[in-house]
Amino acid sequence: MSSDTPVGTAITKDDLPDGAYTLQVWGKDAAGNEQAAATSVSWTVSTTTPVAVLSNTPARYTRLNTANVIVGGTDVFYYRYQHNSDGWSDYRSTMNNIELAALAEGDHTLTVIGAQRAGDPSSEGLPVVYTWTVDNTLPECTLTNLPMNPSNSQGTNIIVSSVAGDVVA
Repeated sequence: MSSDTPVGTAITKDDLPDGAYTLQVWGKDAAGNEQAAATSVSWTVSTTTPVAVLSNTPARYTRLNTANVIVGGTDVFYYRYQHNSDGWSDYRSTMNNIELAALAEGDHTLTVIGAQRAGDPSSEGLPVVYTWTVDNTLPECTLTNLPMNPSNSQGTNIIVSSVAGDVVA
């Protein structure tokens, strides 16, 4: 508690470290009457840049055409996102997941920017990018360098190949 300060005088504090703060003031008039309950304001100072953390992301290669991505992270309370080259979403609370449906076959990129305050770009961190591929096309193997049938050779060197990008097991 400080001494009486005239109304209209700014209360200034510089270089506040990260943390929670509350300022309380009580009014007092010239007759000595004092305000019964304080008028107060609370705020948090956070100089940490928020970095979004994504969880429940699709597998790098998946057959699923939906995604339900959870966004969190230290000092991330809001976020906005962009799927592929679609426009940016509005700010959303981290209480709401990113739900994507009817994803087309092919590559998908999700870019997320975490923020401390909705609508305040100065409270945003750097973008986090996650990429995955939806693949529902069945692979097709090809065999070449086949032995003659019948063959009198006891060895063979059959070559297995497939369409570019498919893995042969």
